Amino acid sequence: MRTIQHLIFRTFFHILANSSLTCYL
Repeated sequence: MRTIQHLIFRTFFHILANSSLTCYL
């Protein structure tokens, strides 16, 4: 269960970073 939560958090963070990068660019 903990692994799934970590994976979701990581995916969310990755998407957020990607969106932020695109906005910044």
